[in-house]
Amino acid sequence: MIKCPMESSKPVPKILYVTFCAVALTVGLSQITASEANNPAPIQEANNPAPLQQAPAATAPAQVDTKALSLLRQMQDSYKSLKSYSVKVRVQALQNGVENLAARLRFHIILQKPAKLLVIETENSGSTKTVCDGEHIFVTSWRNKRGYVKEAAPTDQTALEKRFRAIRGLGRHDQLLFPESDFVSLVLGPSLRSLSVGKPTVVAGCPVETVTLTYQWDDGRQPNFTYFIGKQDHLLRRITVEGLDEPRTWVETYSDIQSNPDLLNKSFTFTPPNNVKRLKSFE
Repeated sequence: MIKCPMESSKPVPKILYVTFCAVALTVGLSQITASEANNPAPIQEANNPAPLQQAPAATAPAQVDTKALSLLRQMQDSYKSLKSYSVKVRVQALQNGVENLAARLRFHIILQKPAKLLVIETENSGSTKTVCDGEHIFVTSWRNKRGYVKEAAPTDQTALEKRFRAIRGLGRHDQLLFPESDFVSLVLGPSLRSLSVGKPTVVAGCPVETVTLTYQWDDGRQPNFTYFIGKQDHLLRRITVEGLDEPRTWVETYSDIQSNPDLLNKSFTFTPPNNVKRLKSFE
């Protein structure tokens, strides 16, 4: 999903997957190294840069609208207050209003705090599934159909976020799902030039407020990240990114949102695919 200013190992940038997913829009699954059968070794971290790399600070101070800052804090507090959460996310790259189908990504995210998580990522070539049942993390991938990898899951929420981020290369939206993350501090980095409120609008029937963050990066780019925040529940409905990968505009849309749903354990139960075995690693 959209990621905080970062670049992807894929040919398309990673953005928001809350974003600033955040601030690069596509989420890519990288190489994973998992536990050995008798002496588990940790899953190898993806060869992706940190999801929130910031350019050096510009000289002029950022212009920050207090209402926009308040809306971001309301959004952060709303995500932190959730005990469970389910959402489907669609990531698109648009050029002159036409979608680049090769860059399309879809995600289904289910979370039950403190330590259960399911993420299914689908692209044109296939899908990848990552499951944490509170005790172990499992990963299967269309890139390697021979088996699956497994490692012990951290019990601490902060450690779980770090581990999961290493596996999947998470971005802004995912940071909001972990209560230990301070999303607002992350987006108000030294490269921020302005934070402003836009016109209210409607996304898929939901009234939203809009907040735009503009950055000045060291390479000369000035990307704009716009967050469409539900007026009633203060949860994300959409993120758009312009100026990151011109002439493309990245759009991340959230649907089928469920706040604090009653989740069954089977949602986080991993069942290995037929005729596959546990692997030491994906290559």
